[in-house]
Amino acid sequence: MLLQVDYGSMESTERWFIMQVTSSNQELFKRLAIRFLLAILILFFLFYGLPIVFELFYPFIFAGILAAIVNPFVNLVDNWLSKLKIKSSTSRSIVTLLLTFIILSGLLAILYLVFSTFFYEVSELATSIQEHWPSIVRLVSNAQRC
Repeated sequence: MLLQVDYGSMESTERWFIMQVTSSNQELFKRLAIRFLLAILILFFLFYGLPIVFELFYPFIFAGILAAIVNPFVNLVDNWLSKLKIKSSTSRSIVTLLLTFIILSGLLAILYLVFSTFFYEVSELATSIQEHWPSIVRLVSNAQRC
């Protein structure tokens, strides 16, 4: 519902104020519409675009994380080697390769231990359930009677 304003009975300052309010309301509506469209575009990108971008840049993300983990250790070993006065242009590269190999091997060993233990426990649980199935059924049927 629009307000009917009689401009003839107003002073010029009142007319100017009403025109400013109307103008600011139009600007506010434009800003809100732009923000709403921007929010919809961001949500669309998050649901559809981000998985594609993540899939493309996954190797780079993994490499960045690995470099962030390895770099402090490389600096530590490089400082230790410089104290021993072993300095060459390839020493840092060799240290980086060795530490990357050691850290990745350690991570893989931890994952192997965790998953092998998990699968062993799941298989033992399945065997235990099969062995005790009659008593489990009896226990559940007794619980339903009560």
